[in-house]
Amino acid sequence: MGLFAWPGRNLVGCPEMDEDHLPMLRLLDSLHEAMVRGRSGGVTGKVLRELAEHEAAHFAREEALMGCCRYPGLEEHYRRHQQLLGELEELQWRAAAGHLPIAYDTMQTMRRWVREHMNGDDRAAAQFIVAARRALLAR
Repeated sequence: MGLFAWPGRNLVGCPEMDEDHLPMLRLLDSLHEAMVRGRSGGVTGKVLRELAEHEAAHFAREEALMGCCRYPGLEEHYRRHQQLLGELEELQWRAAAGHLPIAYDTMQTMRRWVREHMNGDDRAAAQFIVAARRALLAR
């Protein structure tokens, strides 16, 4: 495992969310590895496509999980998900148009996402979901 998907790192505490975050973290690790080796030009577009596809499906699963538990921050969480999907679309457009340094910009966007959203918003949602499950089991 690499920079993002290091064991125990970037976990939010809800097993389904943690498992669903792994493909994104692995994609970021593959882009980081390509950047370190000076080969990001050949993989950035592919990584961006895979990131966008994974994140759209992941967000739907995550939002459904939050909805089942009646997470009060779901609407704002959804808005932030849509914002990232828009940013990924913009990065894909820039990659297709040959804009540089797209790999660096992608890493900056996703580092911010992991730091602020995953380790902030997602962690708060995960704590709520885990507590809601415990309360349901205690009945």
